[in-house]
Amino acid sequence: MEPRNVAKALTMLQDHLGVNSEILAQKLECSIYSIARIKGGQTIATEVMCSRVKAIADKEGDKDFWAKLGMLGGATTGVAMSGTAVTTMAAAGTAGGAAITSGLAGVGAVVGGGMLAGIGVVAAAPVAAGLVGFGAVKGVKWLFSENKTHKFKTEFDPELERLP
Repeated sequence: MEPRNVAKALTMLQDHLGVNSEILAQKLECSIYSIARIKGGQTIATEVMCSRVKAIADKEGDKDFWAKLGMLGGATTGVAMSGTAVTTMAAAGTAGGAAITSGLAGVGAVVGGGMLAGIGVVAAAPVAAGLVGFGAVKGVKWLFSENKTHKFKTEFDPELERLP
């Protein structure tokens, strides 16, 4: 990528990702001020910045792999829990469809409803577990990220930008 084209590339990348400058700065591990100066033409990106922009653009197809994996794991756990709840709440001595109907009614009774309420509770469990898994992965990634204060760095960064 040509250093003089990075300003346009930053704008296009930000539009493609649908993010603000702060999130783009986090992805590029730079300050929002460096991005603003490069996009505004006050500075030109160095080769280091060019390679970071290219790397983000190249990897963007799989940007939330770990978060999606956490959500999938949570949802899978939620589905298993739902099946166990329905089976556990089934009336004694029932089998097949009667067990499922009885189990859903039992789960629904916990929240003051019947079988329809049970379906809602059972359907909500995997979604809730998936959101918990997604949040846990995002939280761990944030805790272990190395550069949390980059957005406040206002001074010129000669590693990422140079004067025209």
